[in-house]
Amino acid sequence: MAAVNVFDYESYRAFLRDYLSEAQRRNKAFSLRAYAQKLHIPASFLSEILSGKKNISVERAYQLCSELGLSADERDYFLKLVECELAKDPAVRSRALQELRNHARPLERHEMDLLQFKMISTWFYIPVLEMATQAHYDGRVEHVAMDLGISPAQLTEALQILIDLKLIEATETGFTKTSTHLMIASENHHKALKEFHSQMLEKAQRALYDQTPQDRYTGSETLMIDPRVLPEAKTIINTCLDQLVRVLNKGTAKTLPYHLQVNFFSLKRKSNGSPS
Repeated sequence: MAAVNVFDYESYRAFLRDYLSEAQRRNKAFSLRAYAQKLHIPASFLSEILSGKKNISVERAYQLCSELGLSADERDYFLKLVECELAKDPAVRSRALQELRNHARPLERHEMDLLQFKMISTWFYIPVLEMATQAHYDGRVEHVAMDLGISPAQLTEALQILIDLKLIEATETGFTKTSTHLMIASENHHKALKEFHSQMLEKAQRALYDQTPQDRYTGSETLMIDPRVLPEAKTIINTCLDQLVRVLNKGTAKTLPYHLQVNFFSLKRKSNGSPS
């Protein structure tokens, strides 16, 4: 399932719990007993695993990977999570977790065509995609419009376009995403991308006055740089963004829409008077 990515987890139990939660979102009849049957283990044993009362062996973990349909890379990552949990020495467990973080697989992203992105470049389309596909809004999708401050007509139009672009699909109770993360990138100036980022910068500016420091984060540095280090800096920024997204993706009680944006730009002005 696209909504649950094992690479976002540092606990195999959390992954198994969230897998169950997402399966129940898609199918209300999918119970713990049905989950246990899918995994070919007793329901009581599965309950103890999810609650932390019991561990699974590496051999059992192999079986679960097969039943969950994990790829070879996903299986190897899941097995390492199990091995970390089985490590009795806290120092050994800590080193194993750090190794997982150091070799974390890049986030799986759905690369979107810029012409398609133009159709959803108005600021609220991507928040609608993220919010309408969360359990918090199941059966009450109209609250997405209320929480974003948009009209019901705007919400309806956004949902239809997202469906038409195959970015979301309808379920029994609401909507689900067809891919985990969108990626829209261009090395050239693109009007739709600039307009989207400009709208989000306006939201950031408003948040400076409307939100408390506890509800947002704002920080900056101004410094002189050697232009030759720019490629390395951009690589680090992308890596940090991936790590932040992994952290923010944790948990299933996702009730607040946030926007994460990094801006790194030159203050030097061009000869025509505009920033370089």
